[in-house]
Amino acid sequence: MNKLDLIDRDKARDYLLSCKNIDGSFGGVPGAESHAAYTFCSIGALKILGNEDLIDRDKLGSWLSKR
Repeated sequence: MNKLDLIDRDKARDYLLSCKNIDGSFGGVPGAESHAAYTFCSIGALKILGNEDLIDRDKLGSWLSKR
């Protein structure tokens, strides 16, 4: 939609990262259990924001392989 300039990209990134769990996946809110759908959306959002380098691919890959 070409509207990324309307959001605070740093705050969005920081919130997404606060939802990241020790296993490399993401929950719906900070401290929530890891969930595949939230992980999918969080990774997509980080990619759109240009921050996919902040994803721990090794931990996430391990978590995904157990699903």
